[in-house]
Amino acid sequence: MRLHLFLDELMAAGLKSLNIGLDTFDAERFRTLSRRDGHERVLANIEQAMRPRIA
Repeated sequence: MRLHLFLDELMAAGLKSLNIGLDTFDAERFRTLSRRDGHERVLANIEQAMRPRIA
């Protein structure tokens, strides 16, 4: 849930690929499994990681 805080730094350090696991696309199920809110933030982080970056 905190990938957005570090992604640019990781990319600058040479990160070439990233493996992300998501147990569910359903927000309610996410809340049940993780016992917290934040489904939208997780999806936003994944979308941010998938955006092309121009060096």
